[in-house]
Amino acid sequence: SIKDLSFLKLMTRFLTNRIGPTMKKEYESVESEADITRSFVYVPLHYQPEQSTITQGDVFVDQRLFIKILSAALPPGWFIYVKEHPYQWLARGTSFFSLRPRGYYLSLARLKNVRIVPIETNTFTLIQHAKTVATVAGAAAFEAVMQRKTALLFGHVWFQNGPGIFKVDDVSSCKAAFDAIRSGYVVSEDELFAFLAVFDRVSFRGYLDGEWREASSLSLEDNIQNVQSTLFQMLKKPAYN
Repeated sequence: SIKDLSFLKLMTRFLTNRIGPTMKKEYESVESEADITRSFVYVPLHYQPEQSTITQGDVFVDQRLFIKILSAALPPGWFIYVKEHPYQWLARGTSFFSLRPRGYYLSLARLKNVRIVPIETNTFTLIQHAKTVATVAGAAAFEAVMQRKTALLFGHVWFQNGPGIFKVDDVSSCKAAFDAIRSGYVVSEDELFAFLAVFDRVSFRGYLDGEWREASSLSLEDNIQNVQSTLFQMLKKPAYN
């Protein structure tokens, strides 16, 4: 870094993170411990930038939008517990950027029924004690369903039509979901097993990028064959003609 003079840029970033405002400092200034005895909706923020919000999230790529909708629809006496993704600061550093601009966490904390909880709070404990989970298209929604809990989903993802998932996008649809939850709706174990069985039946073994190749026992050749044959089957169906 000394040879190419990039140390100047690195030193500026280091000093900014040490002395100036950062995402982490702002977050910690508004966080408070989660009281799991309250009625609350758990909202785990997505890591960004990532496919789950940039494409699958549509307009909810700015996650503040869906949290404001939840806040407006929330039943009296309920709270929203927002927790940052633990990888957000590790991967990108703590400097503000376009999807976490300065004032991001402050704007959420100003909502009367929203609480920012410490990033180290156990996500599975929050799911277990929450009335429901809300997310754009995150895995926490399906993790909730696997615990026979409900979830509110604002984006588009493979399990969006599964049992216990309320597909929402505005205040009225959120209120309808909350009404159903308050009326005692629970995820049926039979429906859950049926959904997983159908998902297994229509799935194929394979991966689409190098990250998953490292975790798979499939050879590259077998993976290519599985992906190719599945695509051909889909193209032969009348709906794709």
